[in-house]
Amino acid sequence: MQLDPDRLAAMVSALGDPRFGTTLLDLFAAQRITQGVGYARDGDAAPSCLFAAARDPHEDEENAGLVLRWTSGDYRHDPVLNTLPAPTATTPAARFCDARQVVRDAAQARFVDDYYGHHRLGEQVDFCRQDGDRLFVLSLCRRRDDGPFNAPAREGLAALAPLLLASLQQHAQRQPASRAERLARVRSALLADRCGLTPREADVCAHVVLGHGAEATGLRLGIAAQTVASHRKRAYAKLGIGSQAELFERWHAAAS
Repeated sequence: MQLDPDRLAAMVSALGDPRFGTTLLDLFAAQRITQGVGYARDGDAAPSCLFAAARDPHEDEENAGLVLRWTSGDYRHDPVLNTLPAPTATTPAARFCDARQVVRDAAQARFVDDYYGHHRLGEQVDFCRQDGDRLFVLSLCRRRDDGPFNAPAREGLAALAPLLLASLQQHAQRQPASRAERLARVRSALLADRCGLTPREADVCAHVVLGHGAEATGLRLGIAAQTVASHRKRAYAKLGIGSQAELFERWHAAAS
């Protein structure tokens, strides 16, 4: 499979940049690949999304919410994630599948309806590579109406597995600290404050510092938005503050 040199150069120049996903999809316009996601996973932990992109602008806007739901717990019902092969560190793998064909239970069926049905997504190719304890996965998907990939496309895409996975890993290395890492640092600094925050109160405040609202925080922590508000209120009382701005100041003081 021949890649357009200018588009390949654009993807390489976007490593570590939010444009990476869009430039990667541009490489495969001829194969009618419409959506892509790249992520890393350590063991059985929640996946960490490295990028999520769609060629359709409306679908691209929806990706943020879908990624949040997926990494917050829906990944446990992802039939594709749960059936990925176990690649070796030296052998990048490419697998073609249709999520509808690997569903095993009702929860997975609902997952496919939510994540694939709305945009009529069909067959996808998953590139996988294990690097130590970390699994890197790049998934590219086309519309159901476009049918499965033909034999030449499969052969060409499989041959690109080393290049694409190396690019994904480079993208991960060049990104600033992940949201999870930033949350962990903020949480640790708040717990070190002598006011006596509980771990859950520190969790909530860390999300507030990073700009998450009550609903998004509740979704990530698996609790109701009202519960988030209660934890935040108690935390503010312990910290002796009354606003988000004061929380920022308190965190900066604790972290310095």
